[in-house]
Amino acid sequence: MKLIFHPEPEVEYLEAIVYYNEKLKGSAATFHWKLRLLPHRSLKCLIDGQAWMKMHRYLMHRFPYGLLSTIEDGYILVVAVMHLRRQPGYWQDCING
Repeated sequence: MKLIFHPEPEVEYLEAIVYYNEKLKGSAATFHWKLRLLPHRSLKCLIDGQAWMKMHRYLMHRFPYGLLSTIEDGYILVVAVMHLRRQPGYWQDCING
């Protein structure tokens, strides 16, 4: 299933990639793949018949980021990429607006 970013979380995602590329050599690629694979857990829940909500939240291991996504018709929409240690809750405007 295709992964599509809302414009605002895509900017945050790209800024994190730049940061990890500059500050922690080799971490940018790991960050990229860990974040991109998170929403696909939603698909496993659907296939396994588990109960799920419209909005899915995922926390990354090794990185202080989380992700909010929804499963739409034919794609997964990323509605927030959240840095979990700065300005808690700042991302809520993305899903309320």
